Amino acid sequence: MIANSLSPRGARALLWMGVMAWPLAASAEEVRLDRLLAHADKQAPAILVARARLGLGEARVTAASPLLPEDPELELSVGPRLSPAGQTVEVEVSLSQRLEIAGERGLRGAAAERTGERLGAELRRARWQVHQQVHARFHEALVARHRVAAARHLEVFARQLLSISRKQHAAGAIAMLHVKVAQGEVVQAEQQALSAQGAYLEARFGLAEAAGWQAAVPPEPAAELSAPRRAPAMDKLLALAKASHPDLLVSVAVVREAEAQEKVSRREAAPRPTLGVSYSREAEAGGDTTHVVMGTLALSIPLWQRNQGARAQASAEAAVARAKDDMARRRLRARVARAAAALDTAARRVEAYGQSVVPAFKQNLEMIGRAFAEGKVDVLQVMVARGRFLSTQQDALDAREAYYRAHAELEAMVGTEIWSANTGEEKKR
Repeated sequence: MIANSLSPRGARALLWMGVMAWPLAASAEEVRLDRLLAHADKQAPAILVARARLGLGEARVTAASPLLPEDPELELSVGPRLSPAGQTVEVEVSLSQRLEIAGERGLRGAAAERTGERLGAELRRARWQVHQQVHARFHEALVARHRVAAARHLEVFARQLLSISRKQHAAGAIAMLHVKVAQGEVVQAEQQALSAQGAYLEARFGLAEAAGWQAAVPPEPAAELSAPRRAPAMDKLLALAKASHPDLLVSVAVVREAEAQEKVSRREAAPRPTLGVSYSREAEAGGDTTHVVMGTLALSIPLWQRNQGARAQASAEAAVARAKDDMARRRLRARVARAAAALDTAARRVEAYGQSVVPAFKQNLEMIGRAFAEGKVDVLQVMVARGRFLSTQQDALDAREAYYRAHAELEAMVGTEIWSANTGEEKKR
């Protein structure tokens, strides 16, 4: 009943209040990028999973640690000996142990260590990926916050324009049509404000997800738009990528693990002797008892089964790992060059708009409002000017967003921060 009694304008106002109030019932906290990065390194789900996976490497080491591959085998035989002279009981006991003489245990231990190294490299890659994602989400939320500010300025301006239009119409200075146009401007401004606020909230949720932050109160970025910077020299970028790119480090670890497993599979084709000792007691009815102690040696002959399947599988996996590593290194230069060019282009776009376009939007609207109040321009001229100022402001924010995306893409290609964290990239508030 209450919803049916609301006017369209009242419903819009109620919706706006709901968007503004949820989930910000608890005041949102402004958080600096360095704090978010530190929190993400401890709480991001991807990092927690990668840390848990380190236990798989420890399990491999534990599995490879036993001194011998199998437990000793004890065999006991007891039975009667029936003869014309009578009946006696014979006993035979044997203990045997299979051995490895080709160094299989050491190779399995080395392969298990390579698995641990690969999982460690995957953890470092997960940490970097989360680091890069938090960077990107932080800047995305930063730009979205400026879009909200612009939408709010536009809504205030539209309401002032409507108020002035009504006064001028009451004075007989303008027609009612101009008032209707101003009312339409208010509706559009409200819609744009709602859309911008929703996009900002979504960006903050994305930032909270990437950083492992509590979703009940997603963080607000505590920074201002920074001056654009060009990409470092290509040689420096390639040196950074080759030395520290997590994907390349994981690729190297995968190759080493595969090659270690290949050595294990080859060595496991070697014969495995079985050493043993046996004792038996023999006796004839009414006669002497004989005790027999013997040593035994059994040796498998690798004639038909030489671990062919495991050897072929391990060899193929090692070849695939080497091919992937080679492919990644061949494609690295082109990818870094493309990302660096995109960053330079985006930086030039931001520079073309300058640092004053976004902050000047509010002042430009106020200037148009004063001119309209003084009768120097009419409503249609105000709409044209407002549209151009808004388009320029949105284009400047689009350029800024493209710049931050290009920055994130280049760092993703290089695998580390391309500028020091203390070079003033962010102007902290």
